[in-house]
Amino acid sequence: MNFIVIPVYNSDKTLFNCVSSIPQRNDVQIVISYDKSSDDSWKIIETILSQRSDIYVVKCCKHTAGATRNVALKYIYGKKLDANDSILFLDSDDYFDEKINKILSHKNTSDLSIYAHNTQRKNFNEYKIKRSELIERSIGARNSNFMGTTYRFNSVWGKVFSATTLKRNKILFDENIKIAEDLIFLLEFVQYINVVKIIPCNMYFYHKNFNSLTHEFHDDFLQNDMKVQEKCMNLVDSKYRTLFILKGIMNIFGLQVFSMKSTYNFHDKKKILNIIKKQSIYKYTLIDIFKNVLSLKSSQIIMLILFKIRLYRLLEIFYLIKNKVK
Repeated sequence: MNFIVIPVYNSDKTLFNCVSSIPQRNDVQIVISYDKSSDDSWKIIETILSQRSDIYVVKCCKHTAGATRNVALKYIYGKKLDANDSILFLDSDDYFDEKINKILSHKNTSDLSIYAHNTQRKNFNEYKIKRSELIERSIGARNSNFMGTTYRFNSVWGKVFSATTLKRNKILFDENIKIAEDLIFLLEFVQYINVVKIIPCNMYFYHKNFNSLTHEFHDDFLQNDMKVQEKCMNLVDSKYRTLFILKGIMNIFGLQVFSMKSTYNFHDKKKILNIIKKQSIYKYTLIDIFKNVLSLKSSQIIMLILFKIRLYRLLEIFYLIKNKVK
């Protein structure tokens, strides 16, 4: 059985198209985890339920993607599963390509398979990579391009998980983390596998929603990233710890300190930057930056240097100019 998990929250504009992209097959069960919404998502679900019999709905009131997905996972874990059962995640504003039928028909011989998204690549030749390479790519130590095709290595969508491996190891999303909870989920899962299958064929269309949680302003993102950093202490090889810290600082810049949606004045920004400085978890040297130069963009290197030497005003100006040009 292929279980397809769809977390739903305020998705009335995209949900019908999302579910319609899933073929109706005897070996597919859709699990919609409905997080009480303020739009017409429930009406859309009722319409879909009147048309299809392969959907099970679980309800919750969580308002975070990880917690909402957990409700669906607990439902699946409560079932008797066999070695061929799989779990796929599909976000409610995304959809599958029709070639997803190949994945659903493919015998599950790997604990984790990763397929391409938003690409025109047509072939279905499989490759295999080691667990260590997946970790490197998921944290940005290597880029996401593999054999000429782009993959999303740090998310749970675009992948086929072994349901029995997930259940046996009791893997769930950390509900205390709002952003990057899927990266933590993935890093925890790969501790129990050795080889990852890569399928360079487009199966998934990802819609970049600038109003989504991952693009919103968060006045508590520093606290969120500290939880992520602490969680990854035992999940990421020590040689990549500094890079992970540097990437975390860049995320704090973008989603909190210098977010275009924030109302912070310069005094507020300076205060947060100084708080970051005082946290032992974010300690790094200028040498650390240059050791990771191949994994960082030139603009990131400049900003991390300006932050390190406390040229906060110049850092702010550089960040704003860079994003205006973009």
